[in-house]
Amino acid sequence: MAPVVAAPRAARSEALQFDHDCLRLMRERLFRQAFRACGAYRAHPTLAGRAHTALSALYTDPGHLDTEASVRHALQALAMDEPRARILMAAHLMAGHLPPQGHDLIGLLKAAEASRIPTATAYLQALRDSDQCRRDAKALPLGQPLFCLSRAEVHQALAQQGMPLRRRDDLHWQDEFAPGDVLAHAESVHAQFDVDPRDSIHRLARLSYAFDSAQPERRAQLAASLVRRYGPPNGAPGAQGESTWALPDGVVVRLQAPRPEGVWLIYEHGPRGESRAQHLQSQQAQMELDRVKADASLL
Repeated sequence: MAPVVAAPRAARSEALQFDHDCLRLMRERLFRQAFRACGAYRAHPTLAGRAHTALSALYTDPGHLDTEASVRHALQALAMDEPRARILMAAHLMAGHLPPQGHDLIGLLKAAEASRIPTATAYLQALRDSDQCRRDAKALPLGQPLFCLSRAEVHQALAQQGMPLRRRDDLHWQDEFAPGDVLAHAESVHAQFDVDPRDSIHRLARLSYAFDSAQPERRAQLAASLVRRYGPPNGAPGAQGESTWALPDGVVVRLQAPRPEGVWLIYEHGPRGESRAQHLQSQQAQMELDRVKADASLL
């Protein structure tokens, strides 16, 4: 049987109805209703791809976050050759929500750009900026330009060092890694990311290592290693004997004095740390507004 192809006028009418039934509710942030309305189009002969794309986007909302469901719907939409699904897939790949094997990130972005999906150009520029950042990077934790990498690339880089992902928090954009055997007496490694809502790209804002407090000589060893790599401390002296190194690429390295809970070595990208706090605060405020609006819509 030949595929069903809607006539141009009918197709336009169906698209307008889909916009009213599904996308309008998304724009108005009435997510409970949007899930039902958009889901009703999953079996539509011409709009199923758009329905799965809409559902994928809905599952990225912080108040309804379900990364696995978002990826699943994006994959279904991509299989239906829905152009908007390509940018969602690219975002998931860069955030490390699915393995890169079998997916061409650049190909997805170029195809999305050819389909005039606005965010695709920003993503491609971010990849070019990342390449330049790697060439200019001064902060090299574990010998790598981690602050130039996507979240997925940070995961991959640490895994290659024998430091697998231990816990992931997509709502607050932070991860914990097992230290492996790379860092003597380290107990854990933590990464925090900033996510700008304008492009949803995860950028490393802070990387910290926690070391065993029962090894007081470890701080002296760490300090000596940092001096060899970055020179003498050049930042403002921190509290309680903290040593700091301010690097030209905007990253500040802080080695804390021993405390009962241990010794912390922290790499922090100052501007990203500030914007991360602002973005998380805005996200929480928006979630509260959405909750109030959702409740009001049911009264």
